Amino acid sequence: MLSRFNARYVFTFLLLTLLFVELHELVHGWLNHILCGCDAARVFDNVPECGDCNAAVSRWVDIGGPLFSFAAMWGGMLLLRVPQPRIKALGFALIFANLPFGRLIPLPFTLLTPSTSDEMTFIRKLTGAEVSLYIRAAICIIVVLALTIPPLRAAWYAIREDVRRRVFWRLYFLPLPFILIYLIAGWNNVLRSLSGTPWSKPVILGTPLLIVVHTAVVLLLLVLTFRHLYIPAAEE
Repeated sequence: MLSRFNARYVFTFLLLTLLFVELHELVHGWLNHILCGCDAARVFDNVPECGDCNAAVSRWVDIGGPLFSFAAMWGGMLLLRVPQPRIKALGFALIFANLPFGRLIPLPFTLLTPSTSDEMTFIRKLTGAEVSLYIRAAICIIVVLALTIPPLRAAWYAIREDVRRRVFWRLYFLPLPFILIYLIAGWNNVLRSLSGTPWSKPVILGTPLLIVVHTAVVLLLLVLTFRHLYIPAAEE
């Protein structure tokens, strides 16, 4: 299907990535609202716990976002089976836009730093403190690989064989550094600098106005450029 990608494709693909990162966070926010009865003040890449939820309830808030992302990857894999080229192209993009590398790479670092991930937090609350950090990390890595390898395998075989490695690995690794630089190091700092202003005021499920406006712009640009996710054979 895909033999290469151009600048227009990358631009639209990154817009799709931003949209699904936001949807991932909104799932966390929605579950906070439904299960814990509160709306946590959040940033672009993180929705903290809020309220008096116990571990048995709050663990579903933690895992809700990853489950959405995995479901979107598997949905993309299913779309690759549809005969229409444009739908296949969307399915292909969905697999990578939901950060399969980003779901995996934080897990080994939890062994070296105090940082954690949604999956690790869920497993900790599910198994209890008596299970060691190493076992929790191993469980998470196995589960994440089991949930990401089938969609990635489908995407691998959707790429023309002579350029398969180059295209696959670029799309696999590209979204995570983009999110780290653009959202986490970039817009989170902007949001922090606007603390106390209307831009930082939560308006939807604890989501500040700045994030709402940013998402609206991303969605508008994605609608306007959506056609670039499909590259006809004549342009490849």
